[in-house]
Amino acid sequence: MNFLEEIRKLSDEELEETVKNKIKKLEEEAISNSDIIGYHLNYNPDEYHIIDERDEGIYFGFDVSCFYSGYIKKNTKMVYGFCFDTNGIVSNDGKYYYVDTDDYILEFCKFIREKEIGSEFDLFDYLLEFIKKYLGYFGNRDRSQMFQMIYKGDREYYDPIVEHGFSWFKGQGNGMCTEYSLMVQNILSVFDMDCNIFIGREETEGEKGENHAFNIVSYVDSESGEEVTYLMDFANCCEIFDEKFKLLDYSPFIVQIDDFSDELLEDFIRNSKHLIYEDYDYILLGDNLIMISYDRNRNYFIPSDILVNGERRDYGEGLQYNKTISR
Repeated sequence: MNFLEEIRKLSDEELEETVKNKIKKLEEEAISNSDIIGYHLNYNPDEYHIIDERDEGIYFGFDVSCFYSGYIKKNTKMVYGFCFDTNGIVSNDGKYYYVDTDDYILEFCKFIREKEIGSEFDLFDYLLEFIKKYLGYFGNRDRSQMFQMIYKGDREYYDPIVEHGFSWFKGQGNGMCTEYSLMVQNILSVFDMDCNIFIGREETEGEKGENHAFNIVSYVDSESGEEVTYLMDFANCCEIFDEKFKLLDYSPFIVQIDDFSDELLEDFIRNSKHLIYEDYDYILLGDNLIMISYDRNRNYFIPSDILVNGERRDYGEGLQYNKTISR
């Protein structure tokens, strides 16, 4: 956590300049083969995306950048949703935005440098607190209303007068997994951690799964001096209860990935390898935080086909996508 110790000593003016230079350096180092994270779809439907006809029906598909490594530059397009019909007409339905601000990074640096940090896990808890506050606790308007397109007719929308921006989420209380993962990715990159964002799926036993964004983060542990890698889910976080099971607070879901390697990452991205971990919450007893393990697992993976509303289309038509990566 050398960067944290560095910014503690700076004046506000020095901090602003340091963060500005750090972001500039990270943007210059960012090497990507895609300016899109998520589904490669426009708000107006493209041509039919039919792949082939099979015994069970017609399949159609599109590209998706399901993995992005490193700092996410401004002007990157995040497409977090889509809609389709059984004829294979697909669009993002306005479910997209451009990364148009990095103001949250300086805000977090001002916020965290005054905190007492004993380990990286303290940093992660404060990061979750900051993200929740930045995005807003109470929903002022639904994200579908915020990014609502004006319908032209014939399944098409008018071009927006002002493009959708990530900055629109600030204080609105409607931020979800892509916004959490984006902020985690960029803030922890500034704090010299190797970060990856995934557009995949999370399924918890006994619950309906959902398409989901999350992170895998590697860094040198400040206590052990060893490099560690964790899967981090800041949107589907854990709850912290008191001894009477009254909800006190939240903590990100973080689990260590043993024997992390390029081969494991490749298998996860391209071959739908599942990362399955025991679900948990916490109880605060006095000054001690005790983990409660549940008899259920969380399952993170990148599917080989799209699941809509948690179910496959039972009439035979379906979606598939070609996975692409951005490094």
